[in-house]
Formats: sequence, C-alpha cells, structure tokens
Amino acid sequence: ENSRIKYLRTEFISETGSEEGNPREYPNEVSSWLDGSSIYSSSVELQDYLRRGEGGRLKVTDVDGWDMVPGRVTEYVESTTGDNPSLQFFVGDSRNLENIGLTSLQVLFVREHNRLADGLSERNSDWNDEQIFQRAKKLVQAEIQAITFNEYLPSIGINLSAYSGYNPSVNPQLSNEYILLTAFATGSQMADGWLQFDEGLNESTSGHLDLRDGFWTTSSVIEAGGIDSTIRGAAYDTQREMDLAVIPSLRNLMSGAMWGGWMDDCAMDIQRGRDRGLTDYNSLREGLGLERVTNWSDISSDVDSQQKLAAAYSNVDSIDAYIGIMAEDRLESSIYGETQQMLVLDQFQRVRDADRFWYENDAELTSLTSEFNSLRLSDVILRNTEIESVQCDVFFAESDASSFQCHLANSEVSQFSGEDTVDPLTEMTIFIGAVIVLILIAVIALPSRKESANIEEEINEEE
Repeated sequence: ENSRIKYLRTEFISETGSEEGNPREYPNEVSSWLDGSSIYSSSVELQDYLRRGEGGRLKVTDVDGWDMVPGRVTEYVESTTGDNPSLQFFVGDSRNLENIGLTSLQVLFVREHNRLADGLSERNSDWNDEQIFQRAKKLVQAEIQAITFNEYLPSIGINLSAYSGYNPSVNPQLSNEYILLTAFATGSQMADGWLQFDEGLNESTSGHLDLRDGFWTTSSVIEAGGIDSTIRGAAYDTQREMDLAVIPSLRNLMSGAMWGGWMDDCAMDIQRGRDRGLTDYNSLREGLGLERVTNWSDISSDVDSQQKLAAAYSNVDSIDAYIGIMAEDRLESSIYGETQQMLVLDQFQRVRDADRFWYENDAELTSLTSEFNSLRLSDVILRNTEIESVQCDVFFAESDASSFQCHLANSEVSQFSGEDTVDPLTEMTIFIGAVIVLILIAVIALPSRKESANIEEEINEEE
C-alpha cells in the first residue's frame, strides 16, 4: 500500500477522444498569453476583487511594513512539512503558493504595478482609477514580455528569430508536448533548495530551506521578512543540470493538504504523459522532423545513462518521452537537449507571433519599445525591494557581492508617463537590476510602506 502513489486523471473535454481523428482535448485553466494573468487573472471578477479601486492600484497586505499581495486567514494551505500557516496570498493565479520563488516574483510585479500606478496618478491628475489601472497593467504586461524574451530565454539558450509582426494565422495554443515535457520538466529540475541571503550574501537568520519546505506555504516568506532573501538566493544559486538525476526532495515529496500524501515528482511526470496519451520518445522526435534514434548512445553519451535506459526499457522505441528528453545530451550553450530545444523554440515563437497585443505590435507603446528592450529583471527587483545591489543580469549566478554592477545609486531610468512620450524621472533615482525566473517561466522604485489595515480588513475592505 505504501508503494502506491495517488494519481488523479487529468480532466478532459467529454466529447473528445472518442475515435481516431478526434483526439482527447483538455480544458484551458489559464491563458497561454504572456499577459500577466498570473498577477491580474484572466477572470474579470477576480481581477476586480484584486483591485483596490483607487488610484489604479492593486490591493496589498501589510506584512512587517512591506507591501505583500492580499492575504486571508485559511485552514487549507499547508506546507510540505505539515505546518499550517495562517495566511494565504491571493493573486491572479491560484497556484501562487506552489513555491516561494513563484510567490516572490508575483509579489514583485504587484509592487511594480502599484509603483507605475502611483507615477501615472501623479502625472495625470485628470485620470480616473480605470485609466490608471489599465495603463499600468499594459506597462507591466510589456515588461514581462520583454524580460522573458530578451533576457530569460537567451540565458537558457533559446534565441528566437527577430520579431516581424503579428501573424493571425499562427496558433498560440500550448501543446501537450510543451506543457508535459518542458514546462513541468524544467520546473522540476531547476532548483534543489531555496537559499536565503542577507545583503552581504550571508545566510539569513531564517536559514536556508530544503526544496520541499518552500512548497504551498507563506511561512517561509513571512519569517524571512519578505521576498528579498529569496530573490538574493535565486540570483546567487546555480541551476541544476537537466538530466535523469532527481533530488530526494522531489522523489519523496510530502505534498500537504492539497494532495494528501507523499508523491514522486518524476513518476508523476511520466504518468501524466501516459495519462494524456503522449507518444513515445522516438515517435515524438520523428513528428518534430528529427531523426529516430537506433541506439542508447544516440540519446546520451553517458555510459551510466545508457545502461539505466537499457535496464528500464526493452528497446529505444519504448522509451517514455519524458525520460528520453531528460536523458539527451545537452546542446552547447543551452540547458536543453535537441528535442526539448525544438519544443521550446516552437512554443515561444508561436505565442509571440500570434499575440495581437504583443508589446512590439502595440501602437500605444511604440515610443517605449527601446526602453522595454533595454529593461532587465534587475531593474524591477531594485525598484521594488530593499536589495541595494545585484548583478545586472540576474539569470547568471554571481556569488561575489563586491562585483555587483547594478545599484540604486548608479542607474537613472525613465518613468513611463502613460502618454506617447517618455519623461525622465528627475525627482528621484530608481535603480536597475534582474532576478532568476523559475517555470517558470516565467517574469520598481522602492515600494511604499502603505498604510494598511490588518489582513482581514485589507481583504474585505469595500472599495
């Protein structure tokens, strides 16, 4: 009994999967667009709930003098250690607590939205809440798109062709292969723990966290005094290599109340592919226009990996796609093997080219395109945290704080005015920087210590 792992079949659209030519399809729960919906939600009702209703701002909760995303007391969320924290954060995506890295990034961009909203409100006294909110939202969406495509993707070896404009004939839908073999797989492989550092890159008083202790919990963020220590740790730590090795925290993961038991993340990824009818590794390669492999050595040059594959599978045509792509030799200057690389390139190319509201296709943002293209994640970090310095490209680990080049005091950036021109921000200096994105994945002047009521008052306040 203890050797069995609970698995829930993926919900599917009932009228699909009935016969050949009618493949099983799955309902969309989140948008494929890079539109900031993990912050703002794709639901009008939830977005309205998350808005403050004044000054174009999003709601925040005061935690030890810092703006955090809205929260409420709950008995539902538990950490993987069985703790039962009293606070659940709310943003546009219900999975915001899946790991503390994701939570930190979402808090960061909520602060960025409010920073922009405050600037727009100050410069446009005749604008109402709706005008300010929509403009700030559009700017944040553009920032997320620019950082993801100009900084994050190149850092992992994904270099797309130059943008040539909106193409309505392109299908932006996320493929099952991308979701199951890159999104899930990459997220599982990237980290082996959560380093927590103070400004001097010394271990914070709250201590480093095992990977499993950063799932489905707000306790670690609150106890660390906010998101700063997690962001510093992410910028310092190096990513694990994408391979067949899976750390114990992911092979023996106690998943808390949302799952009710132990799970093996690698086994779940394999089963998820089988559940959704994902084809075998060799057929996947053939479908992508790649050559089929005929020997174990065609997949990996590592003899140990070859032997493990031969022990687990009868022949190269029976390999689960997930195992095959994880066993592949990595391409030069990329975190991916040949098959994964093609899946990622195809998916991000389609998502960008099919987006009518892509920032480089938006006439309202034309005058700001160069500014977006020079933006770094470190800019957003330095503007919205108490982190005073960081490496300018946070997607490449740096362990020597004395070599950090981006500081609050050495980088003046322009403030978006919300109009067709960009006015330099002359009254205050804002610093620039960048942070490591996790799935993720994913994607402000110093945040205001806004006056907030307690958590319940903040969430239940009537705007």
